[in-house]
Amino acid sequence: MYRIIMNLQEYTHNISGTICLILGYLLACVLFVLVIGPMHNAIKGRAAWSNGDEWVAENGYLSMNPKMSFHWIGLLSVVVTRLGFTKRVRYRQRYFDAPVLGTIWLSLSGILTYLLCSAILVFFCALMGRVNSFDITTPTIVPQEQLPFFGCVFHTSFAMVFYASRMCIYSALFNLIPIAPMDMGEILFLLIGKHWSDVIKKNDLFISVGLFLLAFFVLGMPDSFVVTFSTDIITMMSSAFNFIINIFL
Repeated sequence: MYRIIMNLQEYTHNISGTICLILGYLLACVLFVLVIGPMHNAIKGRAAWSNGDEWVAENGYLSMNPKMSFHWIGLLSVVVTRLGFTKRVRYRQRYFDAPVLGTIWLSLSGILTYLLCSAILVFFCALMGRVNSFDITTPTIVPQEQLPFFGCVFHTSFAMVFYASRMCIYSALFNLIPIAPMDMGEILFLLIGKHWSDVIKKNDLFISVGLFLLAFFVLGMPDSFVVTFSTDIITMMSSAFNFIINIFL
């Protein structure tokens, strides 16, 4: 969002393109909050359920109900920084068939969900960039001329897919941080024991604010490691998908 605001001067010649870009970004935020975030938590819940904890099913963690994953600081982070995080999936580790392996799988399942969603979105982004007839190869650069109605619809959809893919890859990388509410925080809880786990959980609000500030400054720097590495990953995926698309188109 910061980059969009800073770059608006580049789009003053094309009001419809500016609106499409902003609307696409906001729709990407909605997609993350209502679909991708709940999917992330539902898959983590299923990972816990498959390891023997039936409590997650009884408490609705296997569904994609946004209420189960909504985190207001995570929502603010999505809009401002393009990094989203959800509420922790609450589970009972003592009922796991294999507590250590089950916890590791629980953590990895959330990260892999974001990576899979990112790959799917990058594929659609590459496909849309190749098949459109509006001369739009990337949604952040609009044509000089005003777009027709269907061109605006396409540009908005293109921007939504483009930004949602970035949100997923940023979320996957940040979830490697071993602290709650990040996915790798589950392994941290396994290592430090119940007492310190409870202490961290009680300070979830402060930790979430800290993560938001970290994301704001790290993702706000175009040359930061996370942004550079994310761009490299997305570029590699785009190249692979473009190669596949060239075969069939």
